[in-house]
Amino acid sequence: METGGGNDHAAARTDHRASRRGRRADPQGGEHDIELLTFIRRARTLGLHLDDIREVLAIRDGGVPPCDTVRELLDTRIAEIDATVTELLALRMALA
Repeated sequence: METGGGNDHAAARTDHRASRRGRRADPQGGEHDIELLTFIRRARTLGLHLDDIREVLAIRDGGVPPCDTVRELLDTRIAEIDATVTELLALRMALA
């Protein structure tokens, strides 16, 4: 039986990580994995932290639409960004 070289170790690590999180890794990839990675990338683009994304996915995996949680997380992130902008503008003024 051919094993595919070094990919077996990587697949085992991926499967182990997935099972620790209560998910089963799909060794062939799959549409679900693509959708999941696309969601994670979009959420990161919006500035959500990985812990926030993990929380949203856990809620969704529980069968509940995570809309309210996502709105709250995004509102919190927007407030963080606003605070950072205020700090940067104050720094600009101090350096001018």
